[in-house]
Amino acid sequence: MGLIAREFKAEVEALSIAQHKNLVSLQGYCVHEGSQLLIYSYMENGSLDYWLHEKADGAARLDWPTRLKIAQGASCGLAYMHQVCESHIVHRNIKSSHILLDGQFEAYLADFGLSRLIKLYNTHVTTELVGLGLSTE
Repeated sequence: MGLIAREFKAEVEALSIAQHKNLVSLQGYCVHEGSQLLIYSYMENGSLDYWLHEKADGAARLDWPTRLKIAQGASCGLAYMHQVCESHIVHRNIKSSHILLDGQFEAYLADFGLSRLIKLYNTHVTTELVGLGLSTE
């Protein structure tokens, strides 16, 4: 099974197991002629990274109470994945583009393609760490 197929399968499995108000809701999926599609709930305000970075037109600013609300929502989702969910889930790719925001700026964790399911009584888990290479230029 190739990397893309493994990531797709991991995302479907993780979202099928995990049900929490701060995890993006998987509405469905489709595999057809080599193409794979995940269908999520629509998030009106897109991803957090859009709102954190200044735009040329000055739009997309978040006040501090909204930032705190987003941080609390994202951390509640992570706490659920790590501590409450029957099979603990390690996301392994948390970043602002993977935190989606609804119309009221409630945070939802998304993109579970690199997630790993951890059995409840495992006391040690070894995994490969993969970083993004950054040019020093």
